[in-house]
Amino acid sequence: MKKANEKVMVKELNGIKPYVFPTGIVVAILLGMLSTWLTPIVPYLITLLVLAGLLVGYHNVTEEEAPQYLLYVTALVFVTTLSGSVLGSVQFVGPLLDGILTSMLAFITPSAIVVGIMAIMRLARD
Repeated sequence: MKKANEKVMVKELNGIKPYVFPTGIVVAILLGMLSTWLTPIVPYLITLLVLAGLLVGYHNVTEEEAPQYLLYVTALVFVTTLSGSVLGSVQFVGPLLDGILTSMLAFITPSAIVVGIMAIMRLARD
């Protein structure tokens, strides 16, 4: 009976996995948009994004997906970091764009760190 429950749980989690990363990105964008009005609680919400990023990196990226994921996330982090100061200085929407990029980095970067560490550990085992 326990094996059957585990199979059902794994099947349910596999059904949720494709939606976890896009949902995290949407939440990061919304948080970034609202960060100018939610200033007192932004550090707590960013902490939740970091924790969600860690979970996505650990549970959502398979061994086969890891090389591509790391490549794309590295490019995204690189471009987001470089464009943050430029976009942040835009007159009316600059603070909004800066908040969005900061929130996205808070979600994406921890997942890349976890996936990278797991990939290194797999390489060291082989």
